Amino acid sequence: MASLSNGKTLGGVGAILALIPFVSLIGWILILVGLKEISDAVQDRSIFDDALIAGIMAIIGVVTSGVLVFSGAFFGIISFGTVGFGVLGLLGALGILAVLWAFLIVSAFFLKRAYDKLAQRVNVGAFATAGLLYLIGALTLIVLVGIIILFIAMIFQIVAYFSIQDQPTPYPYA
Repeated sequence: MASLSNGKTLGGVGAILALIPFVSLIGWILILVGLKEISDAVQDRSIFDDALIAGIMAIIGVVTSGVLVFSGAFFGIISFGTVGFGVLGLLGALGILAVLWAFLIVSAFFLKRAYDKLAQRVNVGAFATAGLLYLIGALTLIVLVGIIILFIAMIFQIVAYFSIQDQPTPYPYA
């Protein structure tokens, strides 16, 4: 049986691990499992569905960018010898980054939707703040200030998971 306590623990530990390089993927998987537990406990499957779409979009973005880099789909991205990187290589690199950025924005949008719903269901406003910061961070990632905002969002995420009470609060179905 799903419980808020299990979801809180899985999500909180996952959020901490998501900050650590080389184990962040494990952290995000734990966050998804924790969100599944919480969405089952509050009986709102759309929370997990939106979070799952966010995770899938992020993975598709990373895999697509990797395939573009290693397939050489953008001419000149990898050049050997004395020719150097070149204009086409720069355009290819910018194109690959644009593809990754677009997928991350879509991912952040769905994560924000999941966290907004979760904030209402468990009465923890830090989830809504974390979701908004993830979206703002993804949008501003292109100017590099987004990295700082995403880090702050991850801190809010940790605080939010550990702020969940073990018993669900009544949700008014209006």
